[in-house]
Amino acid sequence: MTDPASLVDELRRAGVDRGAAVGLAVARGVGFGLSAGDRTWAVAHDDPAAVVRAVEEALRPRWIMWTNDTAAQLVADGVRVATAWDVAAVHRLLFGGWRAPPARTWAAPRDLSPATIPTLGQLDLLGGAASADDGDPTHPVRPDG
Repeated sequence: MTDPASLVDELRRAGVDRGAAVGLAVARGVGFGLSAGDRTWAVAHDDPAAVVRAVEEALRPRWIMWTNDTAAQLVADGVRVATAWDVAAVHRLLFGGWRAPPARTWAAPRDLSPATIPTLGQLDLLGGAASADDGDPTHPVRPDG
């Protein structure tokens, strides 16, 4: 679905209207992902800003973004959204400190220790494969949160 009007219609059918929370993640040159309620959309598009602009103009949702990097990218592409939440900024207000990467902002409200956040370390030939305790590899959240 690369037609902005089709996406707007799809979002309306999912119950998105003015002020509804819509999660947004943008990858320039690749596309973007949206989430609203229990629905998600992964959209391959070479100009995500144009589609976000169309959704903004038609629906004016409350955009939820992990960090201000997404908003800065949209502004650089000429898109200004009216209402947004920056998850990292909210995390800093609620929990203090400056560090607020997505994994930390996920862990803090769930009372998960930052020490349990998975990391990408040095891979080696003797490193074990993922264990059964890691859960479903197609699901982004492990069983322990």
